[in-house]
Amino acid sequence: MSDDAPPFSTDHDDPLLRELIHRLLAEGKPEEEINRHLQDALPEATAQGAARLLEGLKAGADEMFADRRRIRRRFLRRQREKWGRPLDLLFMLVEAACEAGEEYNRSYQGVAAAERDFVFDALRRLHARACLVAGEVLVLMENGYPSGAMARWRTLHEIAVVGCFLREQGKAVAEKYLLHHVVDTYKAATDFQRNCHTIGYEPYSTEEITQLRVEHDKLCQQFGKEYRGQWGWAAEALKPKSANFAEIEAAISFDHHRPFFKLACHSNHAGSKGIQFDLGNSLNPLGSDCLLAGPSDAGLLDPGTCTAVSILQITTNLILYRSKRLEALIVAKSLDLPTDEILESFATAEAELTAKAEAMRIQRPG
Repeated sequence: MSDDAPPFSTDHDDPLLRELIHRLLAEGKPEEEINRHLQDALPEATAQGAARLLEGLKAGADEMFADRRRIRRRFLRRQREKWGRPLDLLFMLVEAACEAGEEYNRSYQGVAAAERDFVFDALRRLHARACLVAGEVLVLMENGYPSGAMARWRTLHEIAVVGCFLREQGKAVAEKYLLHHVVDTYKAATDFQRNCHTIGYEPYSTEEITQLRVEHDKLCQQFGKEYRGQWGWAAEALKPKSANFAEIEAAISFDHHRPFFKLACHSNHAGSKGIQFDLGNSLNPLGSDCLLAGPSDAGLLDPGTCTAVSILQITTNLILYRSKRLEALIVAKSLDLPTDEILESFATAEAELTAKAEAMRIQRPG
């Protein structure tokens, strides 16, 4: 038998391989030949084994689903007991913000379009997306996924930063921002074109790619070569500093949110910090020794409070842009007042949960 030939055993779980080995042994075949036969039979045995495993999974699926649903219902009841009030208050704020944005858009969309007010167009689109993302954050929080909620809050923060920056910079920068999707589309198309055959898709036609390139090059010629960068729409406004999100954030004095932004990044990426720390595991008596692979009732303080602050920033930035009337100021203030209550409510729930976790930690032997 050669040194690199894998050893074989007659004790195989797969009946096809087990039967083959016993037959070859009975025929007096040498070990090397048995290994060759095993290698030939392996694909078929693998396929049959996988099919049997899948059949078993499907056979027990209904019972497994019922069990998981019972566990889920019990978890959701506990989640409501601990976080129901702050979550309800946050939901109320998000709904109020959505209604305020809808009313503001309805009131000013016509006149803003006639005036080609690019700032208004950008802010209303950013606000609509913020309402969508805030809804996603709430769903993740209600279902026990605080790090996922924090990761989605990161998008809310980016929306708040970009919106405030555009309002400060005015129509010229807002126009560059709105048109920049052409640059992103061309980059995505060229990436797709390089890889489409590998992933099993038909490529764009030559005419389609040419049209996208023409639109891309026209804008880059109009706004400068830096426009082709990810944050190229802000390049001119940020000079001599680099065009990146951190500089945009600093330009409007929102960089004090950076610690929370970095915290959210850990859940978005595959860095070592993300596998060592999770908001949902922050109060676990076992600490990092417990690998969190499902929902948790801990860790909602940061995504909850950050979401409340960001949705307030985004909404007031929109509704105070064109309107300086008393009504708009009253709406902005009505959104600001419950935000303080939300922050306090999340802090209270977190403190109560922390106290319970500490009591459990003290009671643990050793």
